[in-house]
Amino acid sequence: MKTTIKTALYLALIISTSSFLSACGLGKKESHTHADGTVHEGKEHEADSHEGHNHEGEEHDHHGSNENYSTDFKTTPATPQVGQSVTLSLTPKLKKDPAAEVPLETNHGKKMHLIVVDEALNSFQHLHPDYQASGSYDVKTTFKSGGNYVLFADYKTAEGGEVVTKHTLKVGGNGVAAPATTVERLTWTSNGISLTLKGKFETGKTLHINGLLAQNGNSVNVETLENYLEAKAHIVFIEVADKDYIHVHPETAKGNFHLHAEFEHAGTYRAWVQFMLNGKLQIADFVVNVVKGEGKPEEAHDHKH
Repeated sequence: MKTTIKTALYLALIISTSSFLSACGLGKKESHTHADGTVHEGKEHEADSHEGHNHEGEEHDHHGSNENYSTDFKTTPATPQVGQSVTLSLTPKLKKDPAAEVPLETNHGKKMHLIVVDEALNSFQHLHPDYQASGSYDVKTTFKSGGNYVLFADYKTAEGGEVVTKHTLKVGGNGVAAPATTVERLTWTSNGISLTLKGKFETGKTLHINGLLAQNGNSVNVETLENYLEAKAHIVFIEVADKDYIHVHPETAKGNFHLHAEFEHAGTYRAWVQFMLNGKLQIADFVVNVVKGEGKPEEAHDHKH
């Protein structure tokens, strides 16, 4: 795997009547900056189907916090099958004292965010494991197809450490082995709702991408949207080849989504934007091709959601 992507992303909301991308949005910006660091391999343990099974994991250095923390991951049953209820258990660990409990901060309404995708990035789940007396954070889910899955445990420790760990899981049973989508798709539509990302994605410069939301052909002012997990929207980017991960949130200002982004590496990324409209959670998905550009990105403020 190549070195973890170093990316600063900012989401703010601005009005623009032009299809050309405007300057950076007003108000506070937020970003994920993934620091370059060593990938640590997780340990694999044996356990029976009653206790679950620890699966292989990788820990990506994120603002240095992964140097101090790891995440144990197991499932019950040990070998999940298609259509079966599966408990995913994740336990934050302090590396220098694995027996110590690791308190987590509430972050966007939850102690832990868990992103689950299939290997080809055609399926997406954003789950929220709940704290258990054992010290683990558990959540139940089902898988609609067999194959390999990738999971990202995203949390913030009470000491302020921001941790993202990546884990792999194999699900047994039949499934549609769809290939990864690589043709760029910057417009999503569903039931009369559309969201379009306007702009070119390239490395080496700070990007300003407008996100235009509409319903039945009429523009929607995103400042009127109901909050979802204490934000107007959530956006996750995952790179197709190396599964680099970014999770950021928008701010509201003047009507449209605005993506202020920096990509260090070219490649194809899948993106999911979650937002509430008319009381229903919408999940807009995109395929973003980031091409190699020239120039040096503007200085950004490192701040995670």
